[in-house]
Amino acid sequence: GDLVVVVGGRTGRDGLRGATFSSMGMDAGTAEVSGGAVQIGHPIHEKQALEVLLAARDERLYHAVTDCGAGGLSSAVGEMGKDLGAEVELDLVPRKYAGLAPWEVWLSEAQERMVFAVPASALGRMQAIALVHGIDCVAIGRFTGDGRVRVLSGGEVVADLDAGFLHDGLPRKRLVGEWRAPGPVGERAWPRADELGRALLARLADPNVRSREEVIRRYDHEVQGGTVVKPLVGVDGAGHADGAVLVPFEARAGVAGVALGVGLAPTAVGARDPYAMAWVAVDEAVRNVVAVGADPERVAILDNFSWGDCRYPDRLGALVRCCRGARDAALAYGTPFVSGKDSLN
Repeated sequence: GDLVVVVGGRTGRDGLRGATFSSMGMDAGTAEVSGGAVQIGHPIHEKQALEVLLAARDERLYHAVTDCGAGGLSSAVGEMGKDLGAEVELDLVPRKYAGLAPWEVWLSEAQERMVFAVPASALGRMQAIALVHGIDCVAIGRFTGDGRVRVLSGGEVVADLDAGFLHDGLPRKRLVGEWRAPGPVGERAWPRADELGRALLARLADPNVRSREEVIRRYDHEVQGGTVVKPLVGVDGAGHADGAVLVPFEARAGVAGVALGVGLAPTAVGARDPYAMAWVAVDEAVRNVVAVGADPERVAILDNFSWGDCRYPDRLGALVRCCRGARDAALAYGTPFVSGKDSLN
């Protein structure tokens, strides 16, 4: 079978059980208890891995690919080996430093690390491409065809499970959802005249209102000079724009750009009706890209759900209602969902 090939950033003691951590309740002590669950991202490695992926795709060097996001190698190899099975040797996985336990190597999550199914005859060419881009490309095992996921460390088997059991052995949950529309909004109590100044400052300091300049400037948005409509506006460049437009520098002449925008509905809308919240988010995202010149007939969108514990009927009912709103809004605007993610408690 094909080789199991890892491309991208090296494995470390970060991103451990991050998917589990992101679905837990959080409080002031979460960072101290679960700090290791947070990935230490490396955008340069992510870009290098992307370039390898695209170049290898164009040369048809691999049959399948997935990332080491939630679950790390355990998820990536387990998913790709669902029908065939796979065997990997963890000692072959590139590491940031020594001392990692086998389970840490197997579970460490990173968005800049990818797993490929590569024919043995194509490995040399793929490694040559990775060398050009300065990123690791290592074969750590093989898809076997025996229907088992087998993990070795130093030649010793540390895990050996039936692939079918991994995917279908757990009974499916049966959950109940309900939705009850809230009652009418009562009359609001407005601040007194002498409180208006403090109320305004408190509102402007709210994380949902304050400037996003700090976040936008965290990474350089001018790399390669391709940002032709900037994400920051105003005399001092301190206010965030509706959207941004990117045009690849090497294809600048006569080439249309790619518009990027975000839509986020206020919490107050979601508290009243999650269906309307989804509509507002999709509507804002579409308006933001159209505002910077995008063709509304060629817009595609992604979703990102952050939700409560769906074992509670009201949480699940609200989620279903939100999904229906997102679907209806996407159909109304003709904007297909091409990808997305969720973080459900």
